[in-house]
Amino acid sequence: MEGKLLDTVMLGLEIEDDHIKFCQADFYAGKFEIHKLGIFSLPLSPETTQFLRKTFRNWGSAVRASIPRRKVSVHYPVFPSHKKEEIHHMAHYQALRQFPYRDINVNYSVSILSRLSQGTRVILAVVGEEIINRYLSEVKGFILPTAVTMNSLGILNFYKKIRGNQERIILALDAEYTNFVITSGGKMLFCREINKGYRIIEEKGVESWQAEILHSVNSFNKEGISSPISGVSIIGPGNIKFLKEGISSLPFDDLEFIYQEDFIRRGEGCEILGEKREEYLLAAVLGLAVMEEMEIDLTPSAIIQEIYKRRVFKQKKQAVLLWTVVFLEILCLFGLEYRRRKLYLRDINSVLRELNPTIQKLEEKKKVVDFFLSRSKMPFFLDIFDKIVTTIPQGVFIQRLEYERESEIRIEGKSSSPQLIYDFYKSLKEIPDVKSVTDFRVNSTSPAENLFSLRIKLQ
Repeated sequence: MEGKLLDTVMLGLEIEDDHIKFCQADFYAGKFEIHKLGIFSLPLSPETTQFLRKTFRNWGSAVRASIPRRKVSVHYPVFPSHKKEEIHHMAHYQALRQFPYRDINVNYSVSILSRLSQGTRVILAVVGEEIINRYLSEVKGFILPTAVTMNSLGILNFYKKIRGNQERIILALDAEYTNFVITSGGKMLFCREINKGYRIIEEKGVESWQAEILHSVNSFNKEGISSPISGVSIIGPGNIKFLKEGISSLPFDDLEFIYQEDFIRRGEGCEILGEKREEYLLAAVLGLAVMEEMEIDLTPSAIIQEIYKRRVFKQKKQAVLLWTVVFLEILCLFGLEYRRRKLYLRDINSVLRELNPTIQKLEEKKKVVDFFLSRSKMPFFLDIFDKIVTTIPQGVFIQRLEYERESEIRIEGKSSSPQLIYDFYKSLKEIPDVKSVTDFRVNSTSPAENLFSLRIKLQ
């Protein structure tokens, strides 16, 4: 399958229990062209962390990170509705039922698989936010991921780039694990992770691994998601070639081996950092590096909030530079106001896309955008979002930001400290363009956790 250079630069980042992999690449002329590739064992030493911090000190583009599939609970329910809003409500309820975490600590993502007469079949991925944060803590010392998913999605995207949207069972072998993915029409239908990789197969034989594969295939067939699929692609580094002779009892008509080296080339000025790559499966991190859309999004709200805070801080520094240039060039007041307003308008889509995942329907997004644009001539309305974010104390996290009536904003969040919540409440009341802060409530669910909500009315 022919590819093209991506318009935006991204970094793929795969986080495992004992190592991390990161990659910057393009997919072009049928191959992944690598510009930067790194593999490092965990935990990172202080020297390695400092080295990576210097390596990425000027990185300002997207970072798509993944955690292991085995850490994510994935189900394939049929919800009795075709309405997107109702599906998301049912997914939220189902996520809380199947995962032993309280509401605000659960991250979930729902993706529609098919429309049925009795409802809608979805793939529902659920994971505890503290699990994600534990993996992200390994890399936040040198880079901040902008989006989080599971590694199965990277595997799928790798396969789609080289083979297209074929109907296939994909087996991606790393040293310790096998990522099992079933795809059709470019969508993920089923996935799981098997705790046997090529190293265990070499030591103990192929029989138990084959039994796990057949068990996974039978589990998929019992779900009734689609008709049985007979084509299998086995992906891995070159040292899985021994499997070609060893596999004896997989009942598939079409079996192919894909060696990742055949689809990789070094780009000009390519940097290879850390450990040798020959023993590692790179399919997931390569797929993440060129992923244009993320079907399963498990990004924690705290990460989204931190990204926005950093963006605001960066814009403030840019604004200082802009004002200096304006002063030196003696630009007129109206030209200055136009530039300032343009700077904030540029972030409207980022706010909607990253800060507020609760806005799901297109018509709701359009309504909010139209409201922003209708107020764009009123600088205070654009400034208010900057002011809200910059008043948030460290240790206070925004869980939900909802646009209600014409001039009202509802905020929900959490903190371990009631005092920090109260400080945030007082800071909001002091913003000149805020008419009032009402419906302020704090609910202490435990000594270490306090939920709060409030409503801001604008002048």
